[in-house]
Amino acid sequence: DYTEVLGYNICDNALQVADATKYNAGDTVLLIQMKGAVIDSTNTANFGNITNYNNAGNYEMNIVKQKNGNSISILNALQRQYDIPNGKVQLIRVPYYQNFTINSTLSCLPWDGSKGGILVLNVANTITMNANIDVSGKGFHGGNSPNPNTTTLYCNYNDYYYPSGTAGAADKGESIISIGDPIAWGKGSSANGGGGGNGHNSGGGGGSNAGAGGFGGYQLDACGGAATDNRGIGGKALAYSNPTNKIFMGGGGGSGHTDNAGGSPMNGGNGGGIIIIRSPIINSNGYSINVRGGDAPQCNLSPIDLCHDGSGGGGGAGTILIENTTFSN
Repeated sequence: DYTEVLGYNICDNALQVADATKYNAGDTVLLIQMKGAVIDSTNTANFGNITNYNNAGNYEMNIVKQKNGNSISILNALQRQYDIPNGKVQLIRVPYYQNFTINSTLSCLPWDGSKGGILVLNVANTITMNANIDVSGKGFHGGNSPNPNTTTLYCNYNDYYYPSGTAGAADKGESIISIGDPIAWGKGSSANGGGGGNGHNSGGGGGSNAGAGGFGGYQLDACGGAATDNRGIGGKALAYSNPTNKIFMGGGGGSGHTDNAGGSPMNGGNGGGIIIIRSPIINSNGYSINVRGGDAPQCNLSPIDLCHDGSGGGGGAGTILIENTTFSN
């Protein structure tokens, strides 16, 4: 179960949440901040570089002490800081089992912009896998640009950002920052979100996580003139370390620049989600634990030679944390 955290009363050690219905005294919970980083937002090659992670990626376990309406008092003092509500902090109810058998694919609520994207499982003894654990494509959203179905050429758009809706640019993928409409489109990648393809018909950059995302394809040859490298730039590599102990969902891929009549928008793929498992023994039986980034959609025009619009970038993979002593198979 998932709910947004709207406020925190430090005197009562209580979280104000959007919906406390499924939470009860004694429940284990995970508190985690999804966004809140800051980037360089200049129209230069430095666009999207992270200047401060702030509290993005902070997380910790706790226990529900009691609740009163939508106020949840937690047992232990918070060990980390959180930007509530601007950092998109969520509270996740963590199931606890003595032993647990997975007989059908185990997944999570997809990220909806405020909550979801994370699967947390706490098992005292043994997890037996007769199916996959899979949160592929459940993370940050891919860029989403409409197809204007126009014959106009928008060549050599080369800025790192443009306002939302600019005809010669496309939407960036979602990431650990909250980006405003004035800089939401264009080739520059925003933290781990891939950059959108610029006009005309450049591809979107891939989303990222611990490793950088890849570039989108170049613009349409018919633009002519000197080559303009205005393809979507891949998401930045995020910093992981034991001392900082931050975790992130995969960034969304950037949208491709599209305009062909009859074609669908070439959006970016969603990033992968987060999986956290605590179990001494995991019998995998050949099944997998999967946080793949989502694929970008394929062109649906026929014949295939009409598919020369910019394609979206794939989503970046998510994160897996396992606290475990024995992995079988």
